[in-house]
Formats: sequence, C-alpha cells, structure tokens
Amino acid sequence: MTDELYRDVRCPHAVTLPVLGVSTTFSANTPELLGIVERCYGLWRVISNEAGLVSSSSAEVRLILHDAPGSDANVPELTYRLPDPTRLVVTTPSSFGIADTARLQSVVYVDASLLAHPDVLVEGVIEPMTLFLLGALDRQPIHGTAIWRGDVALVLAGPSGVGKTTLTYAAQRGGFTPLGDEPVFVQMEPELRVWCRMAPIRLPPEARAHFPELADMEPTTLSNGKSKILIDAGGSARRHADRVGLCLLQKGEGRAPTLVSMSPDQAADHVVSHPEQGYDLYAATLHERIRRVAQGGAWTLRVAGTPHDAIPLFEEMFESLERTP
Repeated sequence: MTDELYRDVRCPHAVTLPVLGVSTTFSANTPELLGIVERCYGLWRVISNEAGLVSSSSAEVRLILHDAPGSDANVPELTYRLPDPTRLVVTTPSSFGIADTARLQSVVYVDASLLAHPDVLVEGVIEPMTLFLLGALDRQPIHGTAIWRGDVALVLAGPSGVGKTTLTYAAQRGGFTPLGDEPVFVQMEPELRVWCRMAPIRLPPEARAHFPELADMEPTTLSNGKSKILIDAGGSARRHADRVGLCLLQKGEGRAPTLVSMSPDQAADHVVSHPEQGYDLYAATLHERIRRVAQGGAWTLRVAGTPHDAIPLFEEMFESLERTP
C-alpha cells in the first residue's frame, strides 16, 4: 500500500539525518518541505561522527506537497488512527500520512496551506510520522522528561499533569541541564541509552506562578490544542545519556516533597500497572525497559510545595547515581 502512495511522485530533494541515533532519510518533492525538516532535525548532525551512537538501522520519510481542492489558511484539525499496531495514520481535511513499521517507511501528502503553519506541520505531522517508525527500531518512548549533570541523566516519569515539565524547568534554573522534554526514548541494544528530542521545553501556563521571569510570556497553541509556554532547553546539543536513573513522580500532600527509594522491579511494576494512552502500544516490552533504566537508581518523588523545593532532592538522587559505577 505504501509503495502505491508515491509510485508516480518524484522526491528529488533528500537528506539523511541520525534522528535519535537512527539514520532517517527524508525526501520531498519541494525544497520548502526539506527546509522544514532541516529546521526540525538538522541539529542531529552533531552526533554523526561519534562512535557507537548511530545504529545500523534506517527509516524513510517521504513528504509530498500537493494542492488540495477546498483547502484554506485556517489551522487544520488533526486526526490520528491506528489501524493496527504497525501503522499510524494522520489526516487533516486535505492532508494524509501513513507510517508503516513493517516497511519502515512513512509517506505524507501535505496540503499547500499547511506550509503556513510550519509548527503544526512539524509537531502534528512530521514528528509522529518519524517517531512512530523509530519506536520500532529500539527507540521506545516512555512518558517522561530527563535532566542531566556530568555524564548522568535522571528520567522524570509520571502521568500527565503531575509536573514533569515544570520540574525540568526548575531543575534547569537550579543548575541541572534539560536532556529534553517528553517523551524519553529508551534504546536497549547494544547497550542501554536514553534519547530525547531536540525541542523546546513546553511549560503549562500556570507555571508562571512559580517563575517570575515567565510572567510576560504568552502561551503558544500546539497542534494538539494545548497551550504551552515554549522555553529553549539551553545547554549543549546533547540529547542522549548512557548512565541513567529513574524518578517516578506522584502528587503528594503537605508543604514539602518527599523522596523514597525503590528497587528496579518495583519501579517497572508501578509503571506497567498504570498504562497510559499512546504508550500502551509498547506494553509488551515496557517492563524490561523501565527496569533497565531504573538499575542505576530508582525513587518515587511525591510532589508538594513549590517546584523549587525539589532541587535538594534532585541533588540527592544525582549524588547517588554518580556513585554508581
């Protein structure tokens, strides 16, 4: 089916980039589309020559610009569908894309009016069509953010609304470096590695109550309809870590956060017993991936008080992780 979608369409503009450490070839029938890909994924070139970071696997994403009858300049409504575990379909009233992990190919027909909304095109179309393929190539997403110091990373995992992104920003202000906003992608072979996207931190508008410097910043409406304040992740272009631990976030009570250590198996059991929509696609392999991430150290952080109150507990977790060989 995928071959039939672009059999007669030439895509002469192409680039191969190591997204999440996987060689991903993007081709397009117009330079405008490839320019959008460059702005989204071009920074991944920095890892091209680093030994052992780029896998032998590969994926392909084809982008085809077309003029659709009846298209307009309004922000399009995006719809997602999983016909089966191997295919993701994204549609707008006049655009269509399918990611097929059996072929490791995605094909997207982009309505010309969508070029007026490049953020929607990237976040709502190109990213899902790319990352769905990479999920089948040992880059499985988990619902979390990550921060790092030195050569150690800490994954902050938990359900929507628990405060992952707000704590990531608080950690940045407290001297840590964001590895990336959600999700975090876990690689198992040939060794454990976690990856994050090269994308801004997306804070909820209510985070302004804790950070005075955000008071005058207006939220941006994302392709999923949510309003977020976009913050540059800062630091270096590093978006991977081999030494890692896990912090499970839960809503707490009282005026201060509390930290409790746990075993890797306890951490994995907890995550698997609380499946989340979208991430349950990978349920069969989730337990082992969480357990591996948690082997360096695992904790439950019950969030209370202000985001700044968690910084000493991050220090405590990192000191433990840095002592682990």
